[in-house]
Amino acid sequence: MKPEIAADLDPYGKSMLLKELKNHEVTLLANAAIQEFLPDGVTYKELTRKDAEIEVLNGFDTVVLALGTKSYNPFEESVKDFVKEVYVIGDAKKAGKVYAATHESVSVAMSI
Repeated sequence: MKPEIAADLDPYGKSMLLKELKNHEVTLLANAAIQEFLPDGVTYKELTRKDAEIEVLNGFDTVVLALGTKSYNPFEESVKDFVKEVYVIGDAKKAGKVYAATHESVSVAMSI
């Protein structure tokens, strides 16, 4: 649904990924929202046009969805009843990349 494919990748990684996807004739759709899954594809609507009609993309057996992330922290409050200190890190704190979560975990570990 975002306007750009792989917008948050580093430029080198992004160019290599897009080249490989093109070489394998992968269809990429940005600014599109799936409306329905079909036995051999999907229907979708382009998000940049208010009057966009529902389009059909079919003839394949695999759909890959890149949907983004959201933080998830179901335990912090219940754990506080049992321990003095609670450190929330990684995707529990803010959805992000693995290297950021790893760096954050090392920082917390070194401060304890």
